[in-house]
Amino acid sequence: MPSRIVTALALLSVTAGSLAAQSPFKENFQFIGTYPNDPTLVVNPGSGSFSAYSSPYAGELSLLSSPNVYSPVMVWCVDELHEISAGETYNAWITPLAQNNYSNTRLGIGLKAEYEWAAYLAGSMNLDWTSATNRNQTVVLQDAMWAILGEGANASSRVSSFEGTSIAAALGINSSTNFSVAPTLNGFDPKMWALITCDPGAGHPVSSCPAQEFLVQLPGVPKEVTPEPATLSLLGTGLAGVLGMGVRRRKRNA
Repeated sequence: MPSRIVTALALLSVTAGSLAAQSPFKENFQFIGTYPNDPTLVVNPGSGSFSAYSSPYAGELSLLSSPNVYSPVMVWCVDELHEISAGETYNAWITPLAQNNYSNTRLGIGLKAEYEWAAYLAGSMNLDWTSATNRNQTVVLQDAMWAILGEGANASSRVSSFEGTSIAAALGINSSTNFSVAPTLNGFDPKMWALITCDPGAGHPVSSCPAQEFLVQLPGVPKEVTPEPATLSLLGTGLAGVLGMGVRRRKRNA
């Protein structure tokens, strides 16, 4: 078996073990970009609105001891306020959702339940984007993830609007749902999820780190990523910022 595959499998094994231990740890993270047919949504409708690619996106994780050997992972954005570009690589804290040390996350332990709801919605996305219905479901769930975490304008009203949708109803969510209490619907298990947050370095607050925060489900299934032709074109013209959510300012409305 090629050494790269062996190392990648070892990475998944170590990562899974770390999650089972339920304690934050560090790894290298690289943001790859969007998947083919990735749907877009309008963020902050009205003044200052812009189009954004919905997650999930493609990323890669590597052990600090093997920084050049990456294992592909799928990641979901929980941070509307920051941007990231294709190929961006940095040391990151991996914070398992099921434990109580959230000191290296952007929003902290006070939004632990909301992070878990975001993971529940992420795991509920139907990623067969050949269907317009599934693309719409992905977009609705992405915005709901941000809104539940208080990200973006009019978060409370966006949550209320989401609660009245058929998409929410199909997931057991309605106007009586309390997002400050961790989800227990449909067998959701927070032990299978973690946050990826950039490490600002010793002595610096997480808020000083410019990269986006993501959710990741581990152990993940490695997935080969084939960027869309438009993505390749953007990379060739130096506009890699349109590939992802740093990419997210893909189009501003006047």
